[in-house]
Amino acid sequence: MKYESFTGVALKMLHDAVRRAIVMDQIHIRVGKPPPCETSSTEEWRIHAKALEDQMTKLGVSFERALFLDQKS
Repeated sequence: MKYESFTGVALKMLHDAVRRAIVMDQIHIRVGKPPPCETSSTEEWRIHAKALEDQMTKLGVSFERALFLDQKS
């Protein structure tokens, strides 16, 4: 995906969706259910989140990092 072609608002919306998917998976994992989005076990989610965050940083867009279960803040 060419992240540099997106506006800051579009990047933020995409990133928020990624963060919601991660949170949903984490909630399911904590209660012993299978994660619906497989964000922790699929490398593409990490690549997507990092690319979005890198581009938002370049544009000066504020955001809360997307954290996977095995990451530290």
